[in-house]
Amino acid sequence: MTYSYGASLMAGYTLAPASLVYGKIGAIFTEFEADALGQTDTDTASGITFGTGSEVAIGRGFSLRGEVENRFLELDDTDVDSLGIDFALIRRF
Repeated sequence: MTYSYGASLMAGYTLAPASLVYGKIGAIFTEFEADALGQTDTDTASGITFGTGSEVAIGRGFSLRGEVENRFLELDDTDVDSLGIDFALIRRF
């Protein structure tokens, strides 16, 4: 994979003043590159992504986020499905 980008909409529910659960859905675009026997082939795929996650405030302007995201891409006549598990430390200004 050379690069991947996308955009998602998120909707969530506040469980407590410092915690949020949410769902998301969006579009994703990815470029794949393969090298074999000195030849390079590049192809681009697009598809949908959706997932769920949680965010918890841990201090002044900081929060932790964890999410599970499914990605479904169509590359030529092949479906590419992947599951991602992401964690992030977020700083709000």
